[in-house]
Amino acid sequence: MKKILFCIAIFVINILLTLLSSCNSKLSSPQNPLGDKGLAGEQKAEEVIEYLKTGDTESLKAMFCSELKNRDNFDEKISEIISFIDGEIISYDIGGGSGGRGESWEELSPPIYNVKTDKNKYYTILLSIYIENEDENKLGIHYLDVWLEDESEDTKNGIRNSDNNVCIYTE
Repeated sequence: MKKILFCIAIFVINILLTLLSSCNSKLSSPQNPLGDKGLAGEQKAEEVIEYLKTGDTESLKAMFCSELKNRDNFDEKISEIISFIDGEIISYDIGGGSGGRGESWEELSPPIYNVKTDKNKYYTILLSIYIENEDENKLGIHYLDVWLEDESEDTKNGIRNSDNNVCIYTE
């Protein structure tokens, strides 16, 4: 009986150690002081929505990585993104998903969907923010894609074009 209890105790201890050690990731950093990646992603998505709602181009531009900010057409692209959204944003949902991680990078990528305007238009906003990258010029938003959800055949078939989509990104 002692042997069985000993085996069960070792089994439980192994499970606890496995669970505790698997959570030992770098959750808090200067770029992500919140620690929780899902919460940090949601907060960044809220910031993007607020800047789009108010038309605050300067604050929105400040969130982007240096690589995009240094492009010749960056200001025009940000203006295009803001003017692409027809009307005032009145509601939206932020999806789950904390992002991803590779050997030389880590990102937050909170999707913003069901973005509804007062002109009864719906959009999806895909966003990716490097919070760690071996290339410091890529820290910040490196991908922002705004997609108009309408009844056109292109949208129904998943085809993105200049009529239903505007995007700015870097590799």
